[in-house]
Amino acid sequence: MRLNIFPMKNKSGLTKIIIIALFLLGIFIKLYYINYTETWERQHDVISFGADEGHAAYIEYILNNKSLPDFDPREKWGFFQPPLHHIISAFVMDVSMKAGLDIKRCQENTQIPTLIYMILLSVMSLYIFAKLRGLHKDKIFSDGCLVMLAIVALHPMFIIMSGSINNDALQLVMSLFALIVAAKWYEKPDILRTVFLAVIIGLSMLAKLTGGLVAVPIAIVMVIKVFGFDGGIRTDKHTKVGLSDRLRFFFRKYFAKMLIFAAIVFPLGLSFSIRNKLKWDVPFNYIPPVGENFPESVTMKNRLLDIGTDSVYTKMIARGDAFDEYNVFLALIKTSLFGEYSFSDVSRWMNPLTIILFVSAVLVIVFALFATFKVAFSKKIKLALVWKVLLLFTYVTYLAAYFYFALSSSNFSAQDFRYAGICIVCEGIFAGVYVDSIKDKRALMIIKVVAITFAASSFLTYALLGFKSNLS
Repeated sequence: MRLNIFPMKNKSGLTKIIIIALFLLGIFIKLYYINYTETWERQHDVISFGADEGHAAYIEYILNNKSLPDFDPREKWGFFQPPLHHIISAFVMDVSMKAGLDIKRCQENTQIPTLIYMILLSVMSLYIFAKLRGLHKDKIFSDGCLVMLAIVALHPMFIIMSGSINNDALQLVMSLFALIVAAKWYEKPDILRTVFLAVIIGLSMLAKLTGGLVAVPIAIVMVIKVFGFDGGIRTDKHTKVGLSDRLRFFFRKYFAKMLIFAAIVFPLGLSFSIRNKLKWDVPFNYIPPVGENFPESVTMKNRLLDIGTDSVYTKMIARGDAFDEYNVFLALIKTSLFGEYSFSDVSRWMNPLTIILFVSAVLVIVFALFATFKVAFSKKIKLALVWKVLLLFTYVTYLAAYFYFALSSSNFSAQDFRYAGICIVCEGIFAGVYVDSIKDKRALMIIKVVAITFAASSFLTYALLGFKSNLS
């Protein structure tokens, strides 16, 4: 006798209900999370409002002075970051104060922008999934969409980011938006879209300089377009196209547009860095020392191969553990699920729940990694070329940058996967596309159960964390 996990005659109708539920539950848990999370809890380099350093102090400085910091940003922790997110947060605080709210509420309202960013992340992921597959909105409700949303809408990293008042969330959503604008430019590379694309990439860099990494996949798409590798140069399919033909094509149709693009994106994206370099000689790649250093005895072999662990949570001396966890792969998984925090003392139900979350996450990662490269290099799965290129090279670029940054540094904080959060979106979308190509019903059911288990355990983990917080 076969076990029918989803006993409903109209399975497509049930799939639609589950997809809508996942999307709404993703919004609900993020709302709930920011409700029970203070602006100094589970944050990165924020310190707290009223302090003299950190992201909160940066926001307060802009709020109180209505200007950027007029001193060497190396003098105060966190002030070296580009200011776009902090300007937006200061504006939200200013509006809140003028509305007559008490100062505590005004401070908490700085979580509103990050909440909106993370909701937009799910919306954009749905849009890209549909565009990649060439689907109309009424055809989007598929098993693949279900799996994609289970990974993206309820991913723990994006729940934590919804309440984190530093600049990671804005950089992530701006980078994803830049991909959407790049795809629009590819369809119609006119002056208006060229300017708009340059502005969006520049603003992504003004949120955080790592936003500039999105320029790599976009540059590849531009090369395909401006040199006619997409076939746009051909007037006759039998005509042989050489390098000189491609160069003439580029100079005739795109050279002026590329000059305009460069004239906008570099001055805008690097404006804060240029300002700091000219005024105080701050290096363009300046990053202050952060976190505890690993012991000198830890080798690259340890960083890559030593995967022994006794907890699903990260191990940090600063938190009272016996050692800092230095394996980059464990850190990647653990920080994406729990940040740099431990929930082991929250409730007797928490540890079993987080073990389920960890195991299901590992299964999702393995499947998503397989699906990413299966879809990227498959000739059978017909997809929009521009989106295939954008997502694949975004994934590779940010993942390579993550490993370079993590392994070239000797402290734990450099291993936090939030720096490469866009990879989760790319993997989720590729996983969804691959699921829609699966014909084996049993394999399809197993994948759906694992994805929903991951989403459910993530939701319950952060709901239980809030329940405990509200009782305290």
